[in-house]
Amino acid sequence: MIKHFLFTISIVLFLNNINVIAQEKKTVEADIKQVVVFLSKAQITNTTTTTLEGGTTELTITGLSPFIDKNSVQASGKGEMVILGVKSNVNHLKTQVKSAELIQLEDTLEKVSLEVENLKDKLDILTKQHDMLLKNQEIGGKEKSLTPDDFEEYLDIFRDHLTELKKNLSKTDRELYKKKALEQNIVNQIATISNKNNKTVGEITITLQTKNRATVTLEVSYLVENAGWSPIYDLRSKNTSSPMQLIYRANVFQNTGVDWDKTKIKLSTANPTVGGEKPELDVWNVAIEEEYKKRKGKARSTNPSKAETTSGLGYSENDDKKLVQLSSFSLAEMVTVNENAVSTEFDIAVPYSVPSNGQAVLMDVQTYQIPVSYKYFSSPKLEANTFLTAQLTGWEQYNLIEGTANVFFEGTFVGETYLNPSNTEDTLKVSLGRDKKVVIKREVLKEFTSKQFLGSTKKVEYAYEISIRNTKKDSVAITVDDQIPVSKNKEIEVELLDGGGANYDKETGKLIWNVNLSSSEEKKFVFRFTVKYPKNKNIIGL
Repeated sequence: MIKHFLFTISIVLFLNNINVIAQEKKTVEADIKQVVVFLSKAQITNTTTTTLEGGTTELTITGLSPFIDKNSVQASGKGEMVILGVKSNVNHLKTQVKSAELIQLEDTLEKVSLEVENLKDKLDILTKQHDMLLKNQEIGGKEKSLTPDDFEEYLDIFRDHLTELKKNLSKTDRELYKKKALEQNIVNQIATISNKNNKTVGEITITLQTKNRATVTLEVSYLVENAGWSPIYDLRSKNTSSPMQLIYRANVFQNTGVDWDKTKIKLSTANPTVGGEKPELDVWNVAIEEEYKKRKGKARSTNPSKAETTSGLGYSENDDKKLVQLSSFSLAEMVTVNENAVSTEFDIAVPYSVPSNGQAVLMDVQTYQIPVSYKYFSSPKLEANTFLTAQLTGWEQYNLIEGTANVFFEGTFVGETYLNPSNTEDTLKVSLGRDKKVVIKREVLKEFTSKQFLGSTKKVEYAYEISIRNTKKDSVAITVDDQIPVSKNKEIEVELLDGGGANYDKETGKLIWNVNLSSSEEKKFVFRFTVKYPKNKNIIGL
């Protein structure tokens, strides 16, 4: 009986001992090892090394972003341990760790405040000396009679002392005013930063078990909101004989509540907010309209609360589903590109600092030399200018995503364009702006313009001349387009008399000339057409 009792006590003590071990809790901070920035959101990886006592420990990693996606948290580690569980939470009772900027400001404030106190003491001493000097000016007259020479000497000494005191008082007062203003500015700056830091803090708690005391290294990764990047490009061309340089940069931003200080960063073209589930086709049913309406009418009468979904092209028998609708040195040299089946990653070797204030930090991604052909285009009917375009080929291999591009030609900024890699054409066209050295002019030839009345019809003839002159030192290739009217009414007849050698599209009325011009060469083209219509009717569009 006694043995049984002692055995029971031993078991209880053992269980209590396990209970105590299981209740051990520890809080640590973890450094950011790497950040993978997606087009929207970012994946942060933190690491920490700590020592655990034997048994079960709830280890809380604090100082993290409060915007953690709890479903994305992962943990791994090195050392003699077993990870039993991982969870994330937001600590509303703890503010974030002081930043280096805040610590520096507080140190500066302490020094400035000490200087302010010293200046106050100095000003107080000078003020008392000033008051004492003014009181002592009558002592000489009361104690004894002074000769005129003594009195003059006394006045000189008094004046010199008083002047020096007033000068020191004024100087000290100005210094004190400036120091107090500086002190207040630092106080305001500290308050601003403190208010920013006075936020809730994200935490990840890992339940660990170790047999004995052990030092372990833990790594946690998780997705956070309020971060992302967008591309921005520079397209630079020295001249029409050089390839196009494409400089690929990224605007990286974050407002996660934690600064990324000198952090290893990867940029990914993936977008976790879109999701990776393959869409599934619903059944595409067709029916006779009358039968379909009867069926839907019965459904409404038996179940009036059911929402009806209709479509002109098909329907689904499941009313809860939608119907199918038919319709020089650059940091870029230190970036490694990794392509996989669904996205591209740019591994940036140089650490960057991205503050948690939402302001974008510009990062170099890649620099490419792209083969390009240059061609001029002009529509002189709309504008008497020629436009130089660069036609880029093979651009699909450069892992571009949609974004704005700044265009430079011959060292001058010529404007912005928008790169859209989803364009299925083989050639990507970029406008390089107007070129005043290729002169183009369009004029009406009045000698060929005429009006004729033939019975009940009116026939009008039009003629235009286009002249092009190349004042550049190099030869140019230019495409010029113009047009004649297109009639959709059988009472109106349009006839092209002379296309001037252009390619003519009868359906659109377009005339297109592909012209090569040597340096200083000029060419002219004349096209003529007639429009015939009833003379008692007015024609719009001419």
